[in-house]
Amino acid sequence: MVVTTIRSWFSALIVWKLVDGVLYVLLQDALPHFGQQRKQTKFPGGGSEDHPEDRNFFATGKREFQEETHLRFKEGEPDLPAVYSQIKGDCHQQLFYLVPLDSLEGELRTEVIFDNNSTLFPPYWVRVDEMGSVCLHENHEPAWQEAKKKLQPQPSLVR
Repeated sequence: MVVTTIRSWFSALIVWKLVDGVLYVLLQDALPHFGQQRKQTKFPGGGSEDHPEDRNFFATGKREFQEETHLRFKEGEPDLPAVYSQIKGDCHQQLFYLVPLDSLEGELRTEVIFDNNSTLFPPYWVRVDEMGSVCLHENHEPAWQEAKKKLQPQPSLVR
């Protein structure tokens, strides 16, 4: 039996909304200040590094999501299972949570911000039926493939 000790993690929220029968998800573009400096399309979220106050995986996702979008949960801490989880390398876990927009409040960020090693452009909504043309970050694509299975109220919109 192999036991893995998780030393750091990344958590992101895949936020969705239904408008006039059309499903949308929230994305944002980031431009890293290191390595291959090309735009990356991601779900808002971030890591636990330098944040000992993060009690768990979801706390990190909530904190990072609020910093990056200016949206926050209405009340309490919801009990949401991860829709996707994977361990990268020896001890880094990545988790993604599927969240309905109606559980959030606040005004969506409209300005460009600088977050550690990236420039983050304002979050934006994309129709689920157009996600096939979106080039998601390679670590976010498998999470999207799992999340869209849960967004099946209108299968014709999910591909």
